[in-house]
Amino acid sequence: MSKTAKIKKFKYAFLKPKQTRKDLVKTKTDIEKAIKSLKKGSDDDVEKKLKQAVDDLTYIDEDYMKELIQYKLVKHWDEPEELKFWMTKCSKPETNVEVVKKILSDKPNKDMVVDCWKKMRGQHEIADLCYDLFPDEVEEEIVKVMLEGKNAHMPKDRESKLARRIFEEGNGDKLNSYYKSGLAPEDLQAMAKKKPSEFIKTFVQGQSVDAKTKILSDPKLRESLKAGGPEWTELAKTTPLLPFLEKAKLRERPAPNKEASVIDSLFAEVLAPDGTLGLTYYTNSLTPVPNMLASTKDDQVKAVKERKEGIAKAIESEKELKKKKGDTTPVDTDQLDRHPDGPGTQCDVLVSLMTTLIGSTLGPDVKCKHKVFKGMVLTDKMSKFPGGLLSSSFGGNVFDDSDTLTGQVLFTGGADDGVSNAHTILEVNGMQYDAVLGTSGKDLSHTVVDEYPAWDKTNYLSLDGKPIRVSKSTKTAYWIINEPGLKAAPNKHGFGTAYRMTDKPEKYIKAKDSIPTGEATDSGAEPETKPKKKEVGSEEGHSTSK
Repeated sequence: MSKTAKIKKFKYAFLKPKQTRKDLVKTKTDIEKAIKSLKKGSDDDVEKKLKQAVDDLTYIDEDYMKELIQYKLVKHWDEPEELKFWMTKCSKPETNVEVVKKILSDKPNKDMVVDCWKKMRGQHEIADLCYDLFPDEVEEEIVKVMLEGKNAHMPKDRESKLARRIFEEGNGDKLNSYYKSGLAPEDLQAMAKKKPSEFIKTFVQGQSVDAKTKILSDPKLRESLKAGGPEWTELAKTTPLLPFLEKAKLRERPAPNKEASVIDSLFAEVLAPDGTLGLTYYTNSLTPVPNMLASTKDDQVKAVKERKEGIAKAIESEKELKKKKGDTTPVDTDQLDRHPDGPGTQCDVLVSLMTTLIGSTLGPDVKCKHKVFKGMVLTDKMSKFPGGLLSSSFGGNVFDDSDTLTGQVLFTGGADDGVSNAHTILEVNGMQYDAVLGTSGKDLSHTVVDEYPAWDKTNYLSLDGKPIRVSKSTKTAYWIINEPGLKAAPNKHGFGTAYRMTDKPEKYIKAKDSIPTGEATDSGAEPETKPKKKEVGSEEGHSTSK
């Protein structure tokens, strides 16, 4: 007599499938033994044997295998661990759906379907099947799970619908980060419009700076939140993005079109010495965009202060170590001396900042491009620029042959690695914006007067025979030499090293077997024939960064 598997609470029974072939009965027994073994602990060899046995049985008699799965699901309906093994180790999702459909029958019992969802919702296809059969009843179960802060495993459109329902019923605080981050902009906009103050409490206050920036960068949503009363007022005090956008509006001036006027005003507010963000240029990525826009100024300054304290401690540790070793050489303090006291960052991040601000004002449809200048680039004299986050009075990091700072900046980017993306600016609707130099226009090529490839670190020596890094201009007769000991003008922008610019390289370097000027060298540079000297500082070139 065949055994019967039963789900007693639903008065459901299913006969064990018959199999007369001894080899298949043995394979089935091997599967059952493997599962029993795996319940005691993971074992790779047993896992492999189980998979092989399942594949063999399915290949020889697929219908029998499906009947066996159905029998086991019924038999172990109230045994979660055993149920999981049979559904995940011995079957495929599509087989599970087919089998569960048979178990539930053509006229499914509502309570049994709900119970099935509770037990098998980790199998998304089965969860969807249950929802389709009894959507209202299963939805109530889904809401219970969501209110417990757990994931209910369902399609995004259903998650959004229920997350909105939970929020609108006053339980937004119960939504976990998974559901919050998965909501579409239109869902968030609708929720903000319906309950602005509650939305601020649920989706903005206490969230990470990334989450706050993302939420508040939506202009439609932000407009709804202005009705949020005290919550909005408090948010505006602690979130720089909000007063920034209001102050930028006051800077709007007539322009060829509304978009240009808005972008110009945002650019001006980023650069304003008394602006909301209070940024400075720094050669490294010191303050990320979300922190600039969504953390308080005090928190930003505190982060910079803590970084400086860490650098100071490292310097003191190095001094102590040298003292113990009897090393009297001074410890370099440039990194600390040239560190800003507040938030600062470099060109790439400034472009991302402007892109975020433009999206926050004009919406995501405005196309912003990152224009990257390759190679090392030399700016015109800083005094010729209006002044951006890098002051127009900065003396620069380039010396001429008379040991005088030229007032220019050499941006080297990643030249040390042999590949240099020296500078990045923003391009929107045919207009370019450089927050570092403070320039804007249809073409900013005039800001750069010379371009250099990445450092040649192997083919030249200093006159006293030491290794030295050099670069020959791709446009003029000038060389840039990384001469040891040269320091940039005093600054809080992170510039420490300075460079020698010369059209007489023989005064400072030599090829490994000859003087470079007037000769071909093993660097691959072309022989110099003394072309007509181009004035350094003339408006020539096309590039600009870090």
